[in-house]
Amino acid sequence: MDNLQIIAHMATPLVAYDDWSPSLDALLEYVLLDRLNLITPNPTKEDAERNLPLIFEQMPIARKMLNGEWYWAVSSPHYIENHQQTTRFRKRWDYQEHHLEWGKKRAKVSGSEGHFKAYDLPRYDREMQTIHWFCIGDRDRILELLQSVTHLGKKRSQGCGQVHKWEVLPFEHDWHLWRGNSLARPMPINMIPQPQAINMMQWGWRPPVWLAANKSMCYMPTDNVWRE
Repeated sequence: MDNLQIIAHMATPLVAYDDWSPSLDALLEYVLLDRLNLITPNPTKEDAERNLPLIFEQMPIARKMLNGEWYWAVSSPHYIENHQQTTRFRKRWDYQEHHLEWGKKRAKVSGSEGHFKAYDLPRYDREMQTIHWFCIGDRDRILELLQSVTHLGKKRSQGCGQVHKWEVLPFEHDWHLWRGNSLARPMPINMIPQPQAINMMQWGWRPPVWLAANKSMCYMPTDNVWRE
């Protein structure tokens, strides 16, 4: 495997609620599982553990070890944010009582859950030309998997995060963990020396990020996103 730079050329703004998403290792795992028809709507801890040997076998990113813990050798996204704007996305249930077919069920409307729940939430649109990740991996295999990824981030169904083109290029340096003295990806605080710029938070540092066992107090990159 080689040092690589992965570039997503963006056609529409990315919607992300933090500076460390989207996670490329999580994205590649998803593509692999999707191709094998192993994606489930509500995966369990058991599902994740059962799929792990297959992911280890087929993942085109190098798996590294530190202090007895494994992780994928890929950085957080790096990009220059040209502009950010906050919009709102909303949903409300219109008064439709005369059109509902309740049948023999008791008519019940709950505004706090399910079909009737209303919301008014912010959407953070980040404009950038490209997103870069640095990794150690199999260039051809990574590019082949990414060709099926057309959108990144949140609100993809609304046209956000559209990728115009992917590139996977040889790179001179190994920047998957450190870029000079700068931390390039979140890592648990007991696994690496304290970075010069300190930012710590509870974070899912390897996929699946929702799994409690994959969350830890981490040092976070502080300069992977530049703002104009």
